[in-house]
Amino acid sequence: MDTQKSTRRNHSGNNPTLPKTLSCPVCSNMFTRMNHLQRHLVTHSQNRSHQCEKCPARFTRRDLLTRHARTCGVPPAPRKRKPCDACAEAQRVCDNVDPQCTSCALQGRLCLYKGRKRSQTVTRKKSKVDVSAASNPPETTVVVVDTTPAPPVAPSVVDTEPFEAIPDFFDDLFACPSTELPAFEDPFLLTYDPVETPAPPAPAPAPVPALERPAPPLPSPSATTPSTDHRAEYQRLYDEKFALHYPLVHRTVRDDPDIPGVLFQAMEVCGTTFLEDAAQANQFVIETMSSMASVAPAQIVAAKDSIRVQALLLLAVALVVNFAHTSHTKEIRDMSRVMHSMMVMMARQTDLLKFVQTWALPYIVTDFEKTWREWGTYESAKKALFMVHDIDCTLSVLNGTLPLVQQHEIDVNFSCIREVWDAPTAHEWYTLICCPPSPTTPLLGAPYLQTVEILENTDVTDLSLAQIPPLSRRNMMSLILGILRNVFIELTTKALDEEQEITPAAFSDETLFGLYGTLQNWMYLWMNLHGPQSYSTDVSFSDDPMPFYWLAHVSLWVMQSDNAAAFSALTHKRLFVIERWFRRIRVFLHSQSNDTLTLWQDLVEIFEEVRDEESVQYDGLVAFFAKTSLEEQ
Repeated sequence: MDTQKSTRRNHSGNNPTLPKTLSCPVCSNMFTRMNHLQRHLVTHSQNRSHQCEKCPARFTRRDLLTRHARTCGVPPAPRKRKPCDACAEAQRVCDNVDPQCTSCALQGRLCLYKGRKRSQTVTRKKSKVDVSAASNPPETTVVVVDTTPAPPVAPSVVDTEPFEAIPDFFDDLFACPSTELPAFEDPFLLTYDPVETPAPPAPAPAPVPALERPAPPLPSPSATTPSTDHRAEYQRLYDEKFALHYPLVHRTVRDDPDIPGVLFQAMEVCGTTFLEDAAQANQFVIETMSSMASVAPAQIVAAKDSIRVQALLLLAVALVVNFAHTSHTKEIRDMSRVMHSMMVMMARQTDLLKFVQTWALPYIVTDFEKTWREWGTYESAKKALFMVHDIDCTLSVLNGTLPLVQQHEIDVNFSCIREVWDAPTAHEWYTLICCPPSPTTPLLGAPYLQTVEILENTDVTDLSLAQIPPLSRRNMMSLILGILRNVFIELTTKALDEEQEITPAAFSDETLFGLYGTLQNWMYLWMNLHGPQSYSTDVSFSDDPMPFYWLAHVSLWVMQSDNAAAFSALTHKRLFVIERWFRRIRVFLHSQSNDTLTLWQDLVEIFEEVRDEESVQYDGLVAFFAKTSLEEQ
């Protein structure tokens, strides 16, 4: 006799074997595959864009509509009624006559049904019918069903279905009350209805095609749409001020006829940063973000044959998210959290990573303009990917959430130096490429992951000057943001663990020594590459990583202090605390002082002051810029 169990008995069930590394930005659910996460994100919106052609039922997903269509209009099969207790015990057919079946009536027995009383069941069913009839009076259930065939659906529409939920999610977001939640919870959960049920019928004055998306609502009379002059002013502010801090749009792009319109909208949104009264542009920013969320994902999928358009679309979304997540308006900051997850998904949907990993400068250049244009696309793609990385790191710091971008996903080279990027002509650009100012000039960028490996696992003091990777100031900014993210991941992880109290003892010595060692390695590279220069306010924001270095140090001090639990418990006020810390750190750097004890005491006072304030004055992204920080002290 074979004692070995069968294969069926040995089967352990459909237990997942892959790690769940993809996190929903709206709730805490984890997934193993991107298509599972995209399908889940649709449930967070109440956009039921899939309508049944036979009845008014609407659904959020196409598969739910398909399942519903199998039974729609088909009369339900008669339910097999269970026999009464006596007939079931005697194993004979019961005719289920109410109130007594024929067999029980002939024998004079009480006709009972197992586990329930028939009279109560009938009464309960009748009461349910009465309630539903009262809640749906006949005059409100008139529905006009469209009998025209549905228009053919283009492949691009089908491909972009996972993104359709994102813009309509903003409609529910605006109705969300401004409540104080833990840093790791999301206010969007207040509008989430997990029950997937068809929407109730509503009066329809005219037939609506089956797959037609509803038109966006008209702006209210109080909403002011900016005029052409205002938008021209926003563009001017971007070109003259914002682009100095974030040089992201190459000069070969501005005259390109194929440039997507959303990129110009993103520039205008960023230009509102420097308005004296930024509140007047709030409605324009909100409408632009909502429009971009509905258009950009579809466009980036449709542009699968154009790396240049994909890079510019991702760059446009990154510009808006970078502006919005530090906005002075809470509504815009909340919208940026949804657009952040959309931005990460867009980056993963593109071929940008593969392109920047495989593109190489031709050995022999015959057409300077064409090669310059291709190089501009290559650098724009790198800048877009690093903007996604930097924003993800910043949001982990400001919102207390775990990052969505994994470090291994940025397997690319750093961007080039500013001089090469700003070359006005193709010939001047090629001259800089062929004859760099020095052999260590980072023309095409050092490998990002290799540099991170050096920072985290190497004693850089043992490296020779030839072994130190050539890194520009902008490259050093991305590295310090990654270190700052790792510091706050430790705080966020402890905050998510409800069983462990956050105290200085909660962080192991190995963790703290590792973070301090990485910071020391970063500073060693900075001193060797850029020298012990005095702090200057003339550098752009993206070329000024020193305040972030000190912010990382301050965060490590917080982890080792009695304020660790209070700081990790901050919700929306964490942004205001860090912004004021940033101002104080800039003053400390500008004074060239070494009195870190006074700095720490001032930062603790700022933390306690902001924590106890009911309303905090905050000016948005411009508050982080160097000259603004020093002028207002």
